[in-house]
Amino acid sequence: MNLSHDYPPKRLNDSCKLANREGLARLKQIRAILTSNRDQLQEELPLTVELPQDHMNIRSPKDFH
Repeated sequence: MNLSHDYPPKRLNDSCKLANREGLARLKQIRAILTSNRDQLQEELPLTVELPQDHMNIRSPKDFH
């Protein structure tokens, strides 16, 4: 409730959403999100790595005895 005096409702909601995603539940942690402006950063996209399936250095199970 004290944070609502210093920050607009949208920032509070965004920081609480971020805290929930990261499993953070303490007021100190939510305040740290707000002071570091992490709630205003764009969401990170999940990283996916696709390995090449056809390459001369990749062996198949039949190459091993």
